[in-house]
Amino acid sequence: MPIITIEKEVEGPLFTKLKVSWGILNNHIVEDHYTILANSSAVILERNINLPEYLSYDGFLTMLGFEFTDFWNKKSAIQQIALYPYTALYRNISLVDQQIETLTTDFIFGTYEANTEYSIGFAPIMLSSAGLAQFLRNDAITGYIYDLELSRIYHSIHLQFSGGTANKITAKYAVTIGSFGNTITSETKTNLLANKYPITVSVGMLESTAIDVTVRVKDLDNEPISSVIVNLCSSSMNVNRTLTTDSTGIVTFSDVPASTDYEISLYWTNDSTMFQQFPYAEKKDTSQDITGDRIYDYTIAVKDFYLNVKDGRNDQFSDEYYTTIIGTYVWGATQEKEIVVNATNVLVRDHYVKFDNMPVGRSTTEGNYMKYNITVKYDSQYDISVGNETSFVWEKTNTTITIDIKLAVANLYFRVLDLKNTTLPAADVFLYYSGETKYTTHTNGSGIAEVPYLPFETYELNAEYYATRAASNTTLIFNNTIYIINITLPIKFGEKPGEISLDRSLYEGYWGQTISVYAQFIDTGTEQPVEANLTLWVINPITGEILISGVMVNVTETLYSYTILLSGQLKAGQSYTIQVSGYSSDYIKPQPANATLTISPIGMVITQPTSLEGYWDRSVAIWINVTHTEDFYYTPVSGLTITATIMKNGYTYRTLEIPEYSGAEGYYRYELHLTGNLSVGLYTIYLDIRKLGYANTTIQIPLSILTVPTTIISSTTTIEVAYYKNIEVDLWYNRTDTLYEGIAGAQATFELYNGTGYLVLFGSATDLGYGKYRVSFNSSQVTLGTYLLKIKLSKANYQAKGLSISVTINPIQTYIITTPESVSITWGDNFTYT
Repeated sequence: MPIITIEKEVEGPLFTKLKVSWGILNNHIVEDHYTILANSSAVILERNINLPEYLSYDGFLTMLGFEFTDFWNKKSAIQQIALYPYTALYRNISLVDQQIETLTTDFIFGTYEANTEYSIGFAPIMLSSAGLAQFLRNDAITGYIYDLELSRIYHSIHLQFSGGTANKITAKYAVTIGSFGNTITSETKTNLLANKYPITVSVGMLESTAIDVTVRVKDLDNEPISSVIVNLCSSSMNVNRTLTTDSTGIVTFSDVPASTDYEISLYWTNDSTMFQQFPYAEKKDTSQDITGDRIYDYTIAVKDFYLNVKDGRNDQFSDEYYTTIIGTYVWGATQEKEIVVNATNVLVRDHYVKFDNMPVGRSTTEGNYMKYNITVKYDSQYDISVGNETSFVWEKTNTTITIDIKLAVANLYFRVLDLKNTTLPAADVFLYYSGETKYTTHTNGSGIAEVPYLPFETYELNAEYYATRAASNTTLIFNNTIYIINITLPIKFGEKPGEISLDRSLYEGYWGQTISVYAQFIDTGTEQPVEANLTLWVINPITGEILISGVMVNVTETLYSYTILLSGQLKAGQSYTIQVSGYSSDYIKPQPANATLTISPIGMVITQPTSLEGYWDRSVAIWINVTHTEDFYYTPVSGLTITATIMKNGYTYRTLEIPEYSGAEGYYRYELHLTGNLSVGLYTIYLDIRKLGYANTTIQIPLSILTVPTTIISSTTTIEVAYYKNIEVDLWYNRTDTLYEGIAGAQATFELYNGTGYLVLFGSATDLGYGKYRVSFNSSQVTLGTYLLKIKLSKANYQAKGLSISVTINPIQTYIITTPESVSITWGDNFTYT
């Protein structure tokens, strides 16, 4: 019959109750209730059989039975039962091969195997009927199916009922299983074992081990707190466990025995490395009565605040800075103070930073509070430091959780102009502080230069355009109201028309190489090149950022060049804008000349194995050979970073680096040992091959880990012994992919079958180490005859092997010694012969 449903009805400290509903057999619907007692091998089974409606029945019905698959000796058995919540019973009448036809007699059905002393027994506690059902006879039988030599014990009834509804049979049994079930003994033994180990569950004893104790810890923001150390202990139950809350702030102690003397202790402190000093929180609850699942909730008096750093114009600050947090605890009538939180010179790279779980005080009205002082310091690139600080009281009732603080810095922009107020691209800008040059930069194509996060101080400014400077420095008292400063240079362009010409519109090269850009200043009236000052920029076309800037070098009288190294800020696989601007005093300001620069990544030629395979617990070499392409004459590529990821079915098993082989440039090799979390199967090795400026790529290599081939060598192929003699077989379980390597730690089992093919004995072999195993048993465990001994050895990732050995068990040889050996007597005389 198939199981329809399994559901839990009760889960408590004394017992767990399960309900199992079965399918329909001959229109009988069966519903079982299993009461599993705590700390006991006993089970109470209540079996309800709902009989079909409007049908009549007269026959035998088996209520409960056990049928064993090997030969068990039938013995009388006794059982002592004391099962809460049922009345204590003593079943002291044995039942072997007999029938009991009355419902009132106490008895137990029991059997056990004489050699192992394993037993099973069940005793009826109750048998009742409802509706029109009635019992004619109560049958209880233990015995054998003699033709198959199978033990069987079962309980059946002769049932009769007439058509109608609500016909039902209910039976309850106490079932014990084990070595005498701890309560079952044979009649040939004393009652010592049964009396010593009765199945007893006292109402006064708390014996459940299925209790879960959950501790949840949160802060005043109702957010979980991790890393809280929680200890649960009970002296009476010898329990002392310590766990730490996870990211959810929860920890669960599973399978806790019931007790009334538990102590729960909590300890927490902020273990962030930023704090040189931080208080701790402790809590202990004693005399906790835990007799069922419990949940404890705790709140630690801490809450989060945020630091929001802005620049002098109230914009978000985006550079890194240092902060110091000092938390002072103030208490008492005299307002005593103690520093309890200290985080000094913490490097911060975010303008908006969260400080988790900061201690709070009770309230200022009670004179018991936490006061924080936060200092922010910014070390600018101009060797000028700027700082600010703020203080606030941190209480449970605080509604403002963001602390704003400003730094007296801001971005300043320079605009360099000629005498006609025309902007001058590529002009150099100089910033002086206390007589020292603190910063130099150059204007972009729009004639604008940026000085980021300049502290509010007094500075001197100047600019230069092709060796022409302003006659004097400009004084700047910088504050948050100043955004841009104009610097005018005594530059005046002429009236002649002119333009800038480049030698090409597209420049291409491999990363790491150099290219040269040639330019001329052309008099458009005569179409002849003239002397001029030319500046080259390499610009990111997306962001507009100038990556390279320089004055072009005079090659001939009117030809200028600039050599660009295709590396550094210039990335392989990217395109950039080359822009050249110029100045000649006789000519009007020309438009910049633009060209495109494309940087190609360096290609690679990769030689790799088509696949790798090896036996488990052996090694394979992961290797590749990498050279340049024909453009670089196929020379080896050294210095690659090669990461191997071994995967199967989307799961990563290993990640490792493949090193360059010593003495062989461009050859990379790693010896992979096929063991650990790698088992037999098909994997894929993904090799990620990278080097700056190269065409990074990923290749795949299939990896097959093969089952280890094995063999079994036996000390014998046939065995013939006399009854009561020991039978021993030595076996060697070896790998065959190498010589004489034994396989230790294998699972070694044996089975003994009689002449009819029936299993009569089984067991495990002894591991003698180094791949040697021994099967041993006494021939008296079976009867005389011929048997087949089947032996199997197996281990994960190894081929399983088996063999069969013929075993013959002969009768014990006997002989008679007579005294005397021969004698002559007269007929009719008495004679004694020994």
